[in-house]
Amino acid sequence: MENTKTDTELNIFISSLKAQMNVLEAKIKQVQPSVTIKKFADFYGILAGISETTEEEINLVEFKLKENLI
Repeated sequence: MENTKTDTELNIFISSLKAQMNVLEAKIKQVQPSVTIKKFADFYGILAGISETTEEEINLVEFKLKENLI
């Protein structure tokens, strides 16, 4: 078998790959901003006053949908 690598060469190659992975992981940690986890309750009222649809309009659509199902 020609072109076979010795165990030493393979170990060096594996060590090199591990070192490259460590460098890449460190770069990713620097680039990614820290993400704060929010609870569902934190979003309560976030869209207050933004909707242009009234509750009456929503109810009218609901009734139309129910009528079509019958």
